Amino acid sequence: MEQDDFVSKDSIFQKLDISLSTLKRYALSLNEDLQAIKEFNQMKIIDKRGEYRFDNATPFNGYYVIKKMNLSYYSNSLNFQLLQKVFSSSIKHLSDLPEMLCISLPYVYKLLLEANQFLAPFHIKIEYSKKLDNIFISGSATNIRLFETYFFWNVNQGIEWPFENITLDEVYQCFTEDELKFIFNLSVSKQSKYLYSLAVIHRFFPSKQAALKLEEPFLETLSVFRSNTDLSRPLVQLLNTSYPLINDPEKMNMESLFFNLMGRVFSSYRDSEEIQLDIGKELFLLNNELIDYCKQLISSLLIEFPKLKQNSDYNETRYKLLYFFSLYFANIFYIHFDSSNMSEFMPISSEIQSLQSPLFIKGKDFFDRFIVEHPLTKDKVITDFHMSLIYNLIYSFISQVEKTHLTAYIQFSKDMFGESYIHNQLYKLFGKENIMVVDHITDADIIISDFYEYRYKEENYFYFDAVDNKASWSKLFNFVHKHQIESIS
Repeated sequence: MEQDDFVSKDSIFQKLDISLSTLKRYALSLNEDLQAIKEFNQMKIIDKRGEYRFDNATPFNGYYVIKKMNLSYYSNSLNFQLLQKVFSSSIKHLSDLPEMLCISLPYVYKLLLEANQFLAPFHIKIEYSKKLDNIFISGSATNIRLFETYFFWNVNQGIEWPFENITLDEVYQCFTEDELKFIFNLSVSKQSKYLYSLAVIHRFFPSKQAALKLEEPFLETLSVFRSNTDLSRPLVQLLNTSYPLINDPEKMNMESLFFNLMGRVFSSYRDSEEIQLDIGKELFLLNNELIDYCKQLISSLLIEFPKLKQNSDYNETRYKLLYFFSLYFANIFYIHFDSSNMSEFMPISSEIQSLQSPLFIKGKDFFDRFIVEHPLTKDKVITDFHMSLIYNLIYSFISQVEKTHLTAYIQFSKDMFGESYIHNQLYKLFGKENIMVVDHITDADIIISDFYEYRYKEENYFYFDAVDNKASWSKLFNFVHKHQIESIS
């Protein structure tokens, strides 16, 4: 899919560590699977003289094709079908599963064992009793909601609406006109995850087993987020419309507050910078275990990286730090949800790992020391995945004030304006915050010159003598970008 042209079979079976015969069998199987999906039957993998190419004459995005095929494989998987039936509440009796999945009861028990092993890191379990002939989900109420949203959204990717108990139109009817305009302005990914979240909570709201119980410091912190920008209004409307007989203000309040965290942390909603600052400022007025720990971290960070304090927008930096740290540690303190545990079941990677530059490592070392000096209680565990998230978060702040740009020396002797033109084009493309043109060649990471600055080959030297040549500009930009990546790795 990633190749513009043909790719050799040798490179594929070496990379995948499979035999040539297995590769041929896979290609044949994939072509059969493409034919089985009606809108994909004009696509195929072409075999031509020891090379393969994906032939897609349709307007469909290649990665949409991958996601839809992935969904079809999951839909045919017994493990997935079991999870889908249990989490959708479409099955209440254990005895219904063998017939529904077309398998024996002993095999059902095998699938249930595998499912519970998969669910264990999320503090969730499928409970069942042969004697009572029942089956249901138990465990962390917050993680039940988060797991279903994450898991089924990652499988469906907005391609299909997976909920049997409510239609998409029923969800939409609970939005105001302005709210619909807002959500339709979001990316399709954010739209679908937000809508999935609504549908998930809608299904669990009547359940006593899945009722939310949130601690007071957590509620106090969430109240600040909701009072500023409430993401849960469509949810409250949906629940009131669907369950008019459940008159429980405290239960509704819990769902509303948690949804405001869920939307920001797990459904990819992003508050504007102005709202982040307003919320951060209000959070500074609180004194509870969550906020106090975040304030300690901010104080230590400002001591370790004094340039953050020297900035003219010092207070704004503090407010934004508290905004992000409180969302991060809310999960560590009260929820304990780690989406990376799903990678054992399916190949997803929704988070980005930063290249470990010297500055990244400096921020990482700072947090490692901080967590030793300010240890959390045993019930508050930071997993390796969550450690990577906090490292990235700290790096995103300190990289704004520390030097992370590439330095370039430019020499152009053909005319008096060529050097300035190259200078301006580099700033225009890469930004002044990412590249700096210096006056002395010894201060430069890279050299761009129309003269042989060195008699021998040098990796950081680029010969450039034609400002009117598009091919030369393209090569120059690739050269600069390559050295940018190397400078932060």
